Amino acid sequence: MVLLLVDQADEKQLIVIFTESSKAPAELKVRDAGPVPLKFKRIKTGNKMILSGEHWWKLRSTNAMGDGYRITIERITNDEYKIVEVRKP
Repeated sequence: MVLLLVDQADEKQLIVIFTESSKAPAELKVRDAGPVPLKFKRIKTGNKMILSGEHWWKLRSTNAMGDGYRITIERITNDEYKIVEVRKP
């Protein structure tokens, strides 16, 4: 399981901190309730990742979240994860 910490959540985008000890991947595919995986993209270097546009709107429609929330994801294939839990701080 991997923990994503919500750093910033506003109308346009979601920025999370990838908490694994290794550097965040260039892209992280995460499945929510919908059939299409959401694509988080790494911001330059380090462990911050961004979800914006249509994918952020889809996630917001099924999960209420804001700054400080914790998103737990688990690996389901080599390059894909699913959301297990979204918790308030």
